[in-house]
Amino acid sequence: MPLVQGSSAKAVSENIAIERHAGRPEAQAVAIAENTADKYRRDRLDAILTACDGLVKRWDAFSARTTV
Repeated sequence: MPLVQGSSAKAVSENIAIERHAGRPEAQAVAIAENTADKYRRDRLDAILTACDGLVKRWDAFSARTTV
């Protein structure tokens, strides 16, 4: 079964339960669930930073056109 996407406590808890059900030891299940949540956080942060970078470039282009 695929793991739940997300970084909330509920998502981590569900992922731990999925991994435990698959027969993994508790410590390993926790590590996998936390790693999945960290990857989701990094991906979301990267998407936000990419969007901000695009906005900065658009603003710079706009400012260059409107400067008298």
